[in-house]
Amino acid sequence: MADGDSSAQLSEDDIADALTKAFQEHDVAVDDDGVKVTTGEGLFHLAVRLSASATPLPQVPDDTSNLPAGSVEGAAYLILGTVQLVDDMTRVTMRIVVAETSEIKESSEGNANGSTADAVQSAAGDALAGLSMLQTT
Repeated sequence: MADGDSSAQLSEDDIADALTKAFQEHDVAVDDDGVKVTTGEGLFHLAVRLSASATPLPQVPDDTSNLPAGSVEGAAYLILGTVQLVDDMTRVTMRIVVAETSEIKESSEGNANGSTADAVQSAAGDALAGLSMLQTT
């Protein structure tokens, strides 16, 4: 990824907001702060904590020192993935991972033209559609 590419225009918060909207549009009840986004190695990294029934859980705060012991546990699965913005393309990859063993249960990806928040939301929607564990019946 070249310096000055369009990914510099979107912040972690912009990416998190677009991902949250995609989750909510796919009937995955993620809270507004339920998608954790960080940057590294030219990519945006995403994480969502899930219960044993694949229901999203709130994110663990950065500082857990003032929380009661055991109150940050409870995730049986994690959705881990990346958002990659290159030139005028967006790719979102997601995988559902068993929290205890790191076993990958499912993986999916979505692509969209453009490198805007709307493109992130669209690509994330396609990736979510490929994760059957999240589908409500």
